[in-house]
Amino acid sequence: MADEEERTRRWLAALEANAEWKRHPLMAEVKDLAERYIHLNRRIVKLSRISDRMQVQVKEANIALRRSSQTDPLTGLPNRRWMWDKLRAEANRAQRGSPAFTLLMGDVDGFKRLNDTWGHDVGDAALVAVARVLSGNLRDYDSVARWGGEEFLILLPETDLDHGLVAAEKLRGNVENLGFVHADAPIPITMSFGLARLDGAADVDAAIRAADQALYEAKRSGRNRCRCGGRTLT
Repeated sequence: MADEEERTRRWLAALEANAEWKRHPLMAEVKDLAERYIHLNRRIVKLSRISDRMQVQVKEANIALRRSSQTDPLTGLPNRRWMWDKLRAEANRAQRGSPAFTLLMGDVDGFKRLNDTWGHDVGDAALVAVARVLSGNLRDYDSVARWGGEEFLILLPETDLDHGLVAAEKLRGNVENLGFVHADAPIPITMSFGLARLDGAADVDAAIRAADQALYEAKRSGRNRCRCGGRTLT
């Protein structure tokens, strides 16, 4: 656009340098039209820049909106919606022959009592601390999401149940040793985990139900433990 203005001014200067055109009765009108053209060209450049900035802002806003719609606002972890998409993608990979994966359903033990005793702000802080422990003790290609309330769902790709139990026990121990403190008072926090394996023959819903059932069994058998279909680590 700047080059266009320069070309217009050179063209106008060439006309004015021509003696015949300089005396032409329409020369004043030509100069006026040329200046108006230059002015309009500048406005187009300005509008184009504004449009470019607006497009960038809209793109950034869409990215932020998509991220916020897939992120738990309290813990900063992915949320249930994000994990569902991840699980479906992983299930499709398994159906195409990729190795099976293991799900861990984790639940903070006695969370209602913690809330009732210390208040919801402390409960929220405890969930944030637990989320930090979980996300900080997984492999780069594992995923953890806040499933709802005090529940967390962990996806371990290409992992069988034996290795899944080892991973779950590691997480259980790290949460138990978290050392959560409020007002100089230590508050014990533990988690129970239920495990399920999903291969190409199963579906995501069935795997989640199996992990949830295993979690229920872990809770019923004493909490602060990992359970998978009758197999337990304590």
